[in-house]
Amino acid sequence: MDEVANIARRNKMKKLRDYSNNKNFIENIRTAFTTLKDDVSLELNTSRQAIKELKELHVDNNNYLSKLIQNSKKSSGIIYGERGTGKTHLFLLANEEINSKISEHKVLSIYLNLKEISFPKETDTELFNRIYSIHIYEQIYSQLIRLLRDKEASNLLEQIKLIFSKEEKEFIKRIRRCLLKLIDFKNVCFWGNKEFQNIDTGIISKESSSKYLEEICEILNARIDNKKLSISYEELEKYSKESSDKLSKQSSFISYLNVNEVKKNLVELSNILELNSITFYIDEWEKLYNISKLQEYSASYIDKLNGNPIYFWIAYVPWRGSLYNLVAGADLPHNINLDTSLIFEESIKDKQKCLVYFKEFINKRIGKYIVDYNLDYSSLFVSDKVFEQLVISSMGNSREFGLMLVESIDNWIIDTQKEIVTHNSPKAIGLNIVKKSIITNGNTKKRNIEKYENSLKLLRDIEKFCFEKESSHFAIIINKDTIEMLNRDEFSELFYQRLIHLRKRDVAEKDGQTEIRLNIYSVDYSSTYNFHKNKKKFSFFLNGNEIHNKARRYVYTPSNILQNIDIMEGESFKCKNCKTVINIKKAKMAWEKNTCPNCWEKLYND
Repeated sequence: MDEVANIARRNKMKKLRDYSNNKNFIENIRTAFTTLKDDVSLELNTSRQAIKELKELHVDNNNYLSKLIQNSKKSSGIIYGERGTGKTHLFLLANEEINSKISEHKVLSIYLNLKEISFPKETDTELFNRIYSIHIYEQIYSQLIRLLRDKEASNLLEQIKLIFSKEEKEFIKRIRRCLLKLIDFKNVCFWGNKEFQNIDTGIISKESSSKYLEEICEILNARIDNKKLSISYEELEKYSKESSDKLSKQSSFISYLNVNEVKKNLVELSNILELNSITFYIDEWEKLYNISKLQEYSASYIDKLNGNPIYFWIAYVPWRGSLYNLVAGADLPHNINLDTSLIFEESIKDKQKCLVYFKEFINKRIGKYIVDYNLDYSSLFVSDKVFEQLVISSMGNSREFGLMLVESIDNWIIDTQKEIVTHNSPKAIGLNIVKKSIITNGNTKKRNIEKYENSLKLLRDIEKFCFEKESSHFAIIINKDTIEMLNRDEFSELFYQRLIHLRKRDVAEKDGQTEIRLNIYSVDYSSTYNFHKNKKKFSFFLNGNEIHNKARRYVYTPSNILQNIDIMEGESFKCKNCKTVINIKKAKMAWEKNTCPNCWEKLYND
């Protein structure tokens, strides 16, 4: 009965063709699926509206948002996920939810995006810590000031007032102390930016800062009953000048940049506002990957601050660097793994979950941007099979799904305009249009690694292995050596460009007779589309039984191709006698003494 009702509902729905001549509709449908990256600058006046839109479009897969909010209040953690899986989206929504109900949660959330910090080319630990501290102070200042200036009824001032049970005198006293502390933070940032001119982290000018403080005083004084308790803007300005003068003398602001001093100031701010904790969301960890030691310095810095009442959550792209001394499960007890949350081929249940997720992804955007039209996800496609093809091609990545959908819409518009003269425009997106979008997406990803010659060699070796096994999925034994290989730049780039994918973690060998554990990976659907669809070089497994029964047998060993790459790069050498490949850095003494550690003969001719 449900199926009959569903068919009837779909028959009533309009199709794209019904609006092919409507310019406003065409513009709106492109807008609905074009904005896919969740970058929001919290300093902009438009940030609240941008986050409100994110919330309206959010599809809460596996209740991850609720889990993040709950665990953020009293502990640290990691969000694992490739690019486009929604890490930033979760951070921004959790940040907004926690801060909008600060009286309920008694937690202050601060969002930090690491790509906003500029580091000099030569950066040691001391300089890194000072620049990092400046950024933390700046973000606390700018984000708290933003919240205090908010004129909405549920703004931070009202929320903080609730913490003190509406005891107005105590509330004003705490707010005054909070503002003075923030003024100190801003002045530290001013002198810090002046000292380290090349970091360019300044967000709010002195003029803007004065204007914002004046606004806060006006908002605050308008809301208090006892006018004798009002806070004078002139008093704050006077303190700001005194604070700035004091901090500039003999560069005393430098002491504020010490990691221990930062923690002391954060704890003090927490006590002033009677908060249980301050939680930092650290986004774009991978942006430090290509700059020597910066991830290591960042991990060390966080490690010194991490612990009650200061907590950290890190958005981490697997294989794109390391967390170093920050231990998952210990320093960062909680984790949310977005990479394995939408695996189409895992099971029938997971297939349905993927389809439901992406239906809602489309429906929410239609509901927001093209609400006046009688449409849902089914209106965009000739059939559910076409929609399903797009879901499969995305490999569970919402950004890639959106990019291919936009490409499909654009191609549909082009085809429609061609056919208008004959009045035979396609009623919706068909399979040929989707195929074209899939191939375009795959070609784009392959072009992205053309400059990484060694990653390209590795990818071709993996694809060759898949051709031989006639399988899209393959296994890698997980041990110390292979983990080291997977962390190499060659693999990192393939994961980062989404040309190979982790599909299942920690499974047993097919025969189950040993303790050997495997991870299951796959090549990318869109970038290998011609191979598995047109040339039929292998099958793309979309059934959990195929992976369980076949892929676990197909154990790929990356050591051979990586050894060849090392030999070509001059990092390894093949013994002229026993042909053992010796890593020159790891066997430095053997190399210098020209003695093979395997056969004890000469490694090379003198």
